[in-house]
Amino acid sequence: CKKLNIAPKFKALGKNASPLSFVIDANLKRRHLNEPQRAMIAARLVNIEHGGDRRSEEFQVVNLPLEITLDDASAMLNVGNSNIQKSKFVLENGISELVALVDSGDISVAAALSISKLTETEQEKICKKVESGIKPQEAKRQVLAESYKESPPLSKDKKYRVIYADPPWSYGNTQ
Repeated sequence: CKKLNIAPKFKALGKNASPLSFVIDANLKRRHLNEPQRAMIAARLVNIEHGGDRRSEEFQVVNLPLEITLDDASAMLNVGNSNIQKSKFVLENGISELVALVDSGDISVAAALSISKLTETEQEKICKKVESGIKPQEAKRQVLAESYKESPPLSKDKKYRVIYADPPWSYGNTQ
């Protein structure tokens, strides 16, 4: 505000009002987020680390929750707990490009969840295909088919832990 010479606007919150809830409500109304986007935000909020000196008098005046539970985040952002847990998995295991695709609304949490279980190289290839306009599931199918073709054939000299059973079948003949 100082750089642009704009006077900041302040709004007093009630004594029991949560600043976090106020910010989330205002942003949800302004940005028109879809469910995957809200789930990713909720996943980031669950058990978020708060900085600062919580013993100071200034902190005691501000009504910030010290811990945000899964249920709290679910209620604040109007998404199911399972979607938040899936989003948390994507945040922890997905590459940054995949997370960005979910954040932008280009890919669902469910699709990102299945993609985030793959290797980073496979995730990168899928993200590039999705960015070029291919649907996520089709991109995943293409990348997995390519990686299957590229994988070396199994060695005939090596032993594998497989039980192969092909019993003889009698097809109604009594011999």
